[in-house]
Amino acid sequence: MVYEYDPSSFRDPSGRVFYQNGEVFRELSEESWPFFEELFENGTIKELVKNGQLVESTSLADSPQEFMQTSASKTVIWHKKIDWVTYPYEWPFSMLKKAALLTLDLLEFLTRKELTLKDASPYNVLFEGIEPVFIDLTSIQPLHRPFWQGYSQFCEGFLFPLMLSAHLEIPHCVAYSQSLAGLKLRDARRLFGIRSFLRPGVFRHVLLQAYFEKRFSKEDVISIRHETNGLINKNFINATVTNLTQTVHALKAPFADGVWMDYVENNSYSKEAQAEKRVLVENWLRHKNFMSLVDIGCNTGIFSKIAAKYVQRVLAIDE
Repeated sequence: MVYEYDPSSFRDPSGRVFYQNGEVFRELSEESWPFFEELFENGTIKELVKNGQLVESTSLADSPQEFMQTSASKTVIWHKKIDWVTYPYEWPFSMLKKAALLTLDLLEFLTRKELTLKDASPYNVLFEGIEPVFIDLTSIQPLHRPFWQGYSQFCEGFLFPLMLSAHLEIPHCVAYSQSLAGLKLRDARRLFGIRSFLRPGVFRHVLLQAYFEKRFSKEDVISIRHETNGLINKNFINATVTNLTQTVHALKAPFADGVWMDYVENNSYSKEAQAEKRVLVENWLRHKNFMSLVDIGCNTGIFSKIAAKYVQRVLAIDE
């Protein structure tokens, strides 16, 4: 069998993603399999998939030998393939916000089950239609620290780019231009100064975080971890998630002005011509058998919605 590893899936020792015959699989290491086996058996994975929080995933514990890619692989997980792969720097503000809230909702659910997310990268989220779904199964791990280790990554990848747009009216995609990981804390500290501390998220997640990062060394953090001796303070984690959720909800996209903003109301088409165009497009699509369609320059998506009635997958794109 011919298979191909995902080149971005080499960092996690728990498992790697590979592709075979157009399907998506994840091989798990022998060390990580017992943990994920329990999540499948106790219904946690099934519940996450049902909630729309995790991509559809099935254990192939009794899979044929052709799925066993390496001698270190204990078993293989099948993942539903997401047809359109898009990235945070391509998303509009609303999509990045929805992906951030999904990540926080997922973390809140996991914390109740003594679990957590070790990673909080926006690249762990894809969109299935208009809804975000988490795809990195092996980011789930047991909750054994008194804080969320993915907090800084969430801020840099989700929160700071959203704040950049909401507070400074700088397109959030700019945050990924210097680093694909997002806006670094040191840069956020320069952009959001003392004058901005009353704006949602600035004081707690920028100024305080920058202060503690400067005040405490890595050795101090290791010492704190040692002194807690594994004591889990779920209340602290829950408070962090609650505050982040409230902060993200409070962030609003700036009003975007431009020559195309009123195109639907102000264009060269009469009402009759617009209606005729809709009929022409619908009649044309009705007699086609497209599996996928891309509407480039979709504006408000009027024709994308018409296409969605006849095409299985429609991607609407605009600036």
